[in-house]
Amino acid sequence: MAHLMIHLPLTKSGKATTIPINNWAVDIIKKLARHIKSPYVFVKVDGTPYKNLHHGFKAALKRAGMDTTIRIHDLRHSAATWLAASGVPTAVLKDLLGHSSMAMVARYQHTGHATMLEMANKITSPFGNVSNNRLISEENEKIRKV
Repeated sequence: MAHLMIHLPLTKSGKATTIPINNWAVDIIKKLARHIKSPYVFVKVDGTPYKNLHHGFKAALKRAGMDTTIRIHDLRHSAATWLAASGVPTAVLKDLLGHSSMAMVARYQHTGHATMLEMANKITSPFGNVSNNRLISEENEKIRKV
């Protein structure tokens, strides 16, 4: 599948940016009805782009029976959190999210108990198999003699 990008001419920071969209999103967009005269994906009946997605988003939440206090930004935060938890490097997250600093990305890096345990288990003994008590005892004796 072709690598597709979304161009955002004006972001919150006032800068234009281009971000990749994944194959799953491309498949969904391809299934949407398109306005014959518009290059935009989400358009009004006359083909002009929406200026504000918040009202439509709230209406969609209501139709789906979901909590209407959810904001579009919450989706961005959730996606970023899931990417961080999946091991996406911080520098890549920074670029995907369009943040200007690494500090901004840090808010998405929540460390759960399972993640901390997994990372802690990456530490291995410099003495080999730590279940071998004889080896540990020998190493302790060497340390005491020093």
